[in-house]
Amino acid sequence: MSLDSAFEIFGIPGIVLFGVGSLAYYFHQKYSIELASYDFLNKNVATKTLNNIWEEGNNIGEDHYNSYNYGKSKKINNQSVWNINIPQNENGSLYIYRNFTELPSDLDNGKYFFRISVKNLSDDTIIKFQKKRYYGKLDEWNCTKYKFIYEEEICKNGVHYFEPNTSINEIEGDGDDKQTITKEQLGIFIKPGTDSNIDNLIIEEAYIGEKCWKINLLPYLSNKYYLLIKPKAE
Repeated sequence: MSLDSAFEIFGIPGIVLFGVGSLAYYFHQKYSIELASYDFLNKNVATKTLNNIWEEGNNIGEDHYNSYNYGKSKKINNQSVWNINIPQNENGSLYIYRNFTELPSDLDNGKYFFRISVKNLSDDTIIKFQKKRYYGKLDEWNCTKYKFIYEEEICKNGVHYFEPNTSINEIEGDGDDKQTITKEQLGIFIKPGTDSNIDNLIIEEAYIGEKCWKINLLPYLSNKYYLLIKPKAE
């Protein structure tokens, strides 16, 4: 039925119904909808997704890896979150991240899909998505010479997305300087602003995987029931 026919037969309500039906058909063609499984929800746990931490600061010493000075796991509403506290006078920073040593199977046209939820973020806190690239064998982490860090700033509380291209297996340089990128890290860099502390900054959720958007079916009541909206392959 055309728009003109809908108007002639049903008037204004016909146009409304025609528009709603057209939108529903378009949505059905482009996206799929399903209930989130337990396995999917488990992939949103911040401390499981971002399972490594590297810290810098005046009082950190030589052990920068997984020392949990500024970033600690904390339970909120029965879910593990990252709780960040950094005193300004320690010149501290941290990077919480996940390692990738091979191409993930759930890339979206060669891109990662990285989603986080942030709470208690103050205006002067420096927080950024980061992707870092490395050369070397499995146990070697040699920083790339070109564009070692790709980053995007995070500016406010709430949900944020980061969708960088993967660089694994790309070749950089020429001649004797040629190198293959073998590993990457995806994570969040956090540092206090000038003359300020970071107090109780919370990374509520973190997800890296198949591209999708989730809708809480029982907001304020439960965090266990979600609808997933996924783009269909074209």
